Amino acid sequence: MPTMVATAPGPVAAWSVDETLTTATDAVNRDDLPALALALEKLSAEERALAVQKLMTTISEQNLAKAERVAQALPVGAMRTTAIEILARATADRDADAAIRWALAPAFPGSEAEILAMVAERLVEREAKPTLERLLALPAPSARIEMLGYAAAGWARRDAPAALAWVRGLGPGEEKDRMITSMGFALAQSQPLRASEMIAALPEGRDRMVLIGAIGQTWAASDATEAWKWANQLPAGAARVAALAGIETGLGGAGARVARSGWSAGLYVGSGAMSVGAAGSRPLGVEREDALRRKFDEALRESPVNAASYLTTLPAPDRRDDMIDELVRRWLPTNPDAAKTWIELNIPSPARREELLREAGRLGY
Repeated sequence: MPTMVATAPGPVAAWSVDETLTTATDAVNRDDLPALALALEKLSAEERALAVQKLMTTISEQNLAKAERVAQALPVGAMRTTAIEILARATADRDADAAIRWALAPAFPGSEAEILAMVAERLVEREAKPTLERLLALPAPSARIEMLGYAAAGWARRDAPAALAWVRGLGPGEEKDRMITSMGFALAQSQPLRASEMIAALPEGRDRMVLIGAIGQTWAASDATEAWKWANQLPAGAARVAALAGIETGLGGAGARVARSGWSAGLYVGSGAMSVGAAGSRPLGVEREDALRRKFDEALRESPVNAASYLTTLPAPDRRDDMIDELVRRWLPTNPDAAKTWIELNIPSPARREELLREAGRLGY
């Protein structure tokens, strides 16, 4: 039997892309955008990506308005996303103020957030502080505040100390809190210890609790032992609860968390230790149910924070709805922000979360 020899792709594939580019360019010059889309569809997915990249780069260098029309003519999907990204970079490179105005205008419905992020990232790459100062000088619609968050995150990834020093110098307000939170989220992925420095810059409230939970979640995935050390150094209260809830989410459950972290001695909450092992001894049937309930009641008598910490040590199936309902009812009047943050971080079912948060709204929290 003759030996089959694999050969590299010949010039046909490259010729196909070049031929399509010629056809596509002619279609653009004639302003026949339906013909452009049809020409690109004849290529494979990999070839289409290459063709769109070359085509959009060339057109964006010549005429941004035409490049935008071309991107809008492409079907929603990978081709359009590539086109928008090239257009966003070219727009930001041309004129920062015009790029910001363009990003804040809904030229591509359904891609608003991606465009804000792309332009903000490109502008910060070129000049960080002036970009944020430009954004702060604009009127304050929600999209501008969102873009500030993307820009601050991009700066933090490049130079966290400078970004944090600058934002700390701002007066209090929604914009400042959004930027600090976004910086913390950006750093939590790769520099959780640095991200934890952002916590003190946030006022008490939901943003701080959500950031603490996010740091715990991402840190646990990379170094669970260090994440546990960090969480247990936090003062007893809502911050520690948010950190523990985030760690558990990052490790996918109490059993996995303990096994991977090596902290089998238990979680330290309040004034004493609450052992995961004790909750996990699993007496059979009614005895087991009674044991779980007794420990929950004991923790709740001390404080809702302790009860929340105890529930985070249990596997999700053991977190009884009646215990969660009771915890939330007791916690909302004393610390609604912490209670709602715990719900968002620690209740996996969207319907159940909505039910509990709706109860919080009904009670006025």
